Amino acid sequence: MRRAIAFSGGLTVVLGLCIAASAPAAAATTEEVLAKLVANEGQVKTFEADMTFIAKSVDKNVTTTGHIATQIVLKDGQRAGVLMNMKQKMTIGEGTTSDTLMVNDGEFLWTEMPHPQMGVAVIKNKPGAGKAQTADTKQMRDRYDLKLVGEEEFDGQQMWVLEGTPKNKAPAAPAAVGPHGMGQQGEPGKVRFYIGQKDLMCHRFRDYDKDGNEQADMQFTNLKVNGALDPALFKYTPPEGALIMDMTKGMPDFSGMMKDLPNPPSDEGGE
Repeated sequence: MRRAIAFSGGLTVVLGLCIAASAPAAAATTEEVLAKLVANEGQVKTFEADMTFIAKSVDKNVTTTGHIATQIVLKDGQRAGVLMNMKQKMTIGEGTTSDTLMVNDGEFLWTEMPHPQMGVAVIKNKPGAGKAQTADTKQMRDRYDLKLVGEEEFDGQQMWVLEGTPKNKAPAAPAAVGPHGMGQQGEPGKVRFYIGQKDLMCHRFRDYDKDGNEQADMQFTNLKVNGALDPALFKYTPPEGALIMDMTKGMPDFSGMMKDLPNPPSDEGGE
């Protein structure tokens, strides 16, 4: 459960920098690339893509594949939030899989996943760190010292590669949350954003620890911008009989939720 929540938090931060409008051109400096992103922010209304997210740890890797659709919420002409529908399949190690649905309806963030006793568990949470959900290039520059370090082809087009070095006292890198709960994680280091030169979209985000070891790799492919999306994607009703965990007022008392389940876990330890 923590992995799904953490992934969502990291994803919404990255989307802030990744969402920009088409404006094909060449650029040779860091400031030129960033200026293009800033100039085009606010023009994207919807974003849809296939995704692959690989979180790495010393114990095992977690690979998440799926599809994401987002819709920008505007208030007084300014971006005020991001609605989201994300279907994903998480593969842990060499075989354990888990299907998860996450829906941000603007009021709550819903996370639906399998539950061993109840069939389905649903976490109801606040949309999560409002500032992160409306992150823009300025906020990312506040977080990192950004530098254009090269070009690379990915997803069918040439990319500008922006490398970010965390500033002192800056929040943790967004994708560094990937390995949470999956073993030891290195101290956050640099990050890399891969920006399409034709569409000014972020197609890839890579996160490294301070020793240069890759911790996470987030990829967006088959991107579609400003396409029509079904409003039903951003509405959610928990399935009948699902175990609902309401975290909107803080961490709930899970012991109370588990007491009526068959074969509740023991507090005494053991195998």
